[in-house]
Amino acid sequence: MYDRELTELQILIGQWAKTGQVDVKDWGANEVMTILSGRPEFREKFVALLEMRLGKPLQ
Repeated sequence: MYDRELTELQILIGQWAKTGQVDVKDWGANEVMTILSGRPEFREKFVALLEMRLGKPLQ
């Protein structure tokens, strides 16, 4: 994976965890999904935060 993208994704996840909002205008959905699919630890964080924001587990 690309170090810059991983660092930026971590920052985005951190912002989302704190505020519930994040600006992803510079990110394409494919780029985010590629990183998440290749990094299980980021995927787990992302899913956990999504479940927390939704208030229910993902199926």
